[in-house]
Amino acid sequence: MLKEPIRLDLLTPEKAQQLISAVENCQIPITEAIKLLEDIIKSSGVTAQA
Repeated sequence: MLKEPIRLDLLTPEKAQQLISAVENCQIPITEAIKLLEDIIKSSGVTAQA
């Protein structure tokens, strides 16, 4: 799920790693991380590829 936003330059690899760490350290729930990524993609106007 992180490859597409990184590939499209919507998210830096560093920010992606921070997001992964936040989920792994229980700082945010995985559902919130997924919603955040969906919102980033949606706000960019880019259609995510499966």
